[in-house]
Amino acid sequence: MIEIIGKNGSGKTYIANELSKMGHKKIIGYTTRAMRTNEVDKIDYNFINKIEFESMINNDEFVEYKIRNNEYYGIRTNDINNDSIIISGNSNLIAKKTGFKVYKLYLDAALDIRYKRMINRNPEDNLFERIHSENFSFLDDFQALFINNEIDDTSIIKKIDSYIEEGTINLNYLKDNKKFIQEKIKEYDIYNDSNPNDMLKILKYEEYLLRKLSLNNNCNKRIEYYKLIKEYLNKINIEYQMLNEKILILNNKDYYLDYKEKKRWKFYLYQIYME
Repeated sequence: MIEIIGKNGSGKTYIANELSKMGHKKIIGYTTRAMRTNEVDKIDYNFINKIEFESMINNDEFVEYKIRNNEYYGIRTNDINNDSIIISGNSNLIAKKTGFKVYKLYLDAALDIRYKRMINRNPEDNLFERIHSENFSFLDDFQALFINNEIDDTSIIKKIDSYIEEGTINLNYLKDNKKFIQEKIKEYDIYNDSNPNDMLKILKYEEYLLRKLSLNNNCNKRIEYYKLIKEYLNKINIEYQMLNEKILILNNKDYYLDYKEKKRWKFYLYQIYME
């Protein structure tokens, strides 16, 4: 079984839909949220109401389900087989319940690109908070096939298809996430970020910082986080205030940065990554 993972805007749904056109079995989840523009019922999700969803819960039809923004998301047990492709499910739980081995496919894209995709897909006022919370994700060690998905090109689909065979990925193509993190740290240049969007500039630095801290087990990550974030804000001349262990960024809008303890962001991931 293949689990497609990656941050918001990395192209998970698009890749899954394209792979399904090539004969791979994409699992279509169930949700109670409203359809977005360009989404299609029974292609992107099975869109149902809360009464129907709760009835399926009571009938124990889901291998997993979760709640985000007061809306349900779930994967039906009977839809899954060993050749399935799922999008950001709870792979450990699914593997335990089904007995199928789950191989991870991680889609990577720079934050600038992911942000544009998120804006085009569903403009929201809380994108800062969503990205800020997500910066604390995918910091643990795991193995995956890492694919750069910054260019919307069919060659990416063909490349991914060549790595997948009957729900498996050759172990020679898998890489440790810690090695991937090390590579991303080297790519980031703190002195040459010319992005005019201060919000993205700060979030890109935070993503870099959290990745770097994830490799350092000899420091207090919370203390280092606040120390280095404040140093960075001073460097780029961004005004801020400290409010109860939150950094209030004084810009056109009020944005808050805070260090999210591991137990908090793991719960966050478990709850939202159907989308």
